[in-house]
Amino acid sequence: MLAARTPGRDHEGPDGLVAGAARLDEAGTHADRIGVFGSFDRAHDGDLVDLLAEQASQQASPFEIQSRSEAATMGPLWEEDRREAIRRSDEVIVLCGEHTTDSFSMATELRIAKEEDRPYVLLWGRRDRMCTTPTSADPSDRMYSWTWEILVDQVLTLRRLARVDGRWRPGPAGVEAG
Repeated sequence: MLAARTPGRDHEGPDGLVAGAARLDEAGTHADRIGVFGSFDRAHDGDLVDLLAEQASQQASPFEIQSRSEAATMGPLWEEDRREAIRRSDEVIVLCGEHTTDSFSMATELRIAKEEDRPYVLLWGRRDRMCTTPTSADPSDRMYSWTWEILVDQVLTLRRLARVDGRWRPGPAGVEAG
């Protein structure tokens, strides 16, 4: 069973999902939610991950937050804990704010996502402010406006790309919102 079709996007992709829709089981709950790791600056952007969690809790959401940035003493144990959390996730959503470029933990989480071959998307977390990217972001990475439609489109697009030979293959300019 598929969720309601999105106007202008009523075509089924190679993964069997209608673009912009999530697979629902007979009870109307998500049978195949995409597990994401939410990376954010704990010192400045806790409200952003709360907003992401609120969006993930919507019935129409194709994703769920499996793990997120955590406060801890930096070191090998913290990094290994983050690596395990990112490995357990299907994708990484990086919530960019004004101080993201100064966040060592966000740079480390994105670096780990790349090392673990996890697809990621950078979201512009604050519409009215200049947001920055983690220092480990590639110069060709794009930061996307954070709207529900763009978020869902990016999460589903990353899922489709990840299913090609079971590996995520980023292009030189990332995945463009369309």
